[in-house]
Amino acid sequence: MGEGQGSEVVVTYADRLTRLGQEYLDRYFAAFGVTLTVLDPGEDTSPEQEFTAALLSLIASFSGRLYGIGSAKQQELVRGAQAVLTSS
Repeated sequence: MGEGQGSEVVVTYADRLTRLGQEYLDRYFAAFGVTLTVLDPGEDTSPEQEFTAALLSLIASFSGRLYGIGSAKQQELVRGAQAVLTSS
């Protein structure tokens, strides 16, 4: 390791670093002599459970954005209506 470089990455939960492909990240870190420490490893899950959790997370994220877009449009409509009402 060079100056200013660490040899350990510490995360609270494994999914804070990556949702999928943890084994690739482990290999990458190992190639550079870096260890990954997960403070709360949680329960062991199957690849199918991990994939399902990641998929649900993506759906929740996109649905939040979708509703956020609707909310922004609604707010714009309300501002437009208020402008028309106050200019009359």
